[in-house]
Amino acid sequence: MRLFSLAFSARQSGNCSKMLQYCLSQPPLKSMEQDPCNTFSLTISPCQRCNYECFLENGICPLNSSDDVALLYHKWSQSDLALFAIPVYGGNLAAQYLAFYERGQAFFKDGQSYHDLLRKTHFLIIGNLIAGGDMALHQALYPFANLGFWPETLILSSYEYGRKSISGDLIESAEVRSRLEAWIGRIAARIAL
Repeated sequence: MRLFSLAFSARQSGNCSKMLQYCLSQPPLKSMEQDPCNTFSLTISPCQRCNYECFLENGICPLNSSDDVALLYHKWSQSDLALFAIPVYGGNLAAQYLAFYERGQAFFKDGQSYHDLLRKTHFLIIGNLIAGGDMALHQALYPFANLGFWPETLILSSYEYGRKSISGDLIESAEVRSRLEAWIGRIAARIAL
């Protein structure tokens, strides 16, 4: 089985990256073929300056040749399981995730293909509840409304564990690691790993 993981972080070694690295090292995920990515080292442009070419029957997004979004959607579509770690900035999901998400309209001409991707995707949200982390989680879940299934989600708040998110040390909490392991267990049970 192939696992695609993507950290939507502004930092190369922030909480999102460290959390995903920890998850990828845990059974049963460590036995999977892994394809970890971090948007820190990628270019993701939001929709802009176009004439909605992606909505045409054979239309292609004019941005595909200038950034990494097409590559990421290809990796996601080729995976059996996808884990997205998304930080919360200003009470919203990171702009990198929102740009990636909005660009999806360029890759799917039918709803079923996108639903197939969502079915194998699970979310780890890193954000303080007092700063809008719960509302950001709702943003991540909007695409799943009325589909008949929901992703496994976990929201972790640095504040809840007496840490500062800027420190990037949330993974050092034994309780956080335990919650990550339970999240992985729920995902594994769904796909019978």
